[in-house]
Amino acid sequence: MNAIATLTGGYARPTLMAGRKQIRTLTLDELRGMAPSVFANRPYEATSAKYTFIPTDRIVTKLMDEGFFPVAAFQSSARIEGKKPFTKHIVKFRREGVSEVGGLIPELIVGNSHDASSQFRLSFGLLRLVCMNGLMVADSSFESIKVRHSGDIVSQVIEGSYSVIDRVPQVLDRVQEFRDVKLEPEEINAFNSAALMLRYDKDEAPITADKLNESRRFEDKSNDLWTAYNRTQENLIKGGVRGRNKSNGRMSTRAINSVSENVRINKALWELTERMAAIKNGTVEREAA
Repeated sequence: MNAIATLTGGYARPTLMAGRKQIRTLTLDELRGMAPSVFANRPYEATSAKYTFIPTDRIVTKLMDEGFFPVAAFQSSARIEGKKPFTKHIVKFRREGVSEVGGLIPELIVGNSHDASSQFRLSFGLLRLVCMNGLMVADSSFESIKVRHSGDIVSQVIEGSYSVIDRVPQVLDRVQEFRDVKLEPEEINAFNSAALMLRYDKDEAPITADKLNESRRFEDKSNDLWTAYNRTQENLIKGGVRGRNKSNGRMSTRAINSVSENVRINKALWELTERMAAIKNGTVEREAA
């Protein structure tokens, strides 16, 4: 049974396990509904003649042949008429047979565009089972695989996919390092103050830093760095945090739906967490106030 047959119907597609939860993989129709630009069959008309078109749907089916299955997808909006079918998109994959470890499921994240707005990129992600929230590892920690829109790229993508998955033990070791770091209340506040600046300009935030420290479930009440990072990440990305607008009226923060902004903040927040771990472990000097 090949990937195309699996995706187009007539065959039972794999159901992946996430802890005790079953995660149904996506069909082509479901994937198309979530991110139509994945299926562009040509580049956007304004791209350069030197631009090499990398069809994302071909990569999807090839990855499925290798045992990676799509479980989620997103794409950017477009203000220019006719550009939406070519915008930046992300597809998340999980590999069949890869088990949950410590409440986390490793994910392969494919990013591409057909309007020359970004390179083809493979990144490492984690799904946190307690909240089904997606986390992304910073490129500075575990460099993502970038593929230029030129030359033969399919073999590079498959090789890069295995390279990313091979880093699972390293990433999980880093997670344990975060779990082992205990934070004082003032350190948590400093962490959240820095995180708030990733999304809002100075004095423009509708919420205070302590709002990012609010837990949404009992499991998130610990004072270790990993838990603090997860509280902050969920509050920043999912929104719904109550605050005040410029007119001092009550409001709630919005979820981050932009593909580019979601990736930027997720990766920057991981990097900030690594910075805090390094400070706490004494591997870098504290910066002067």
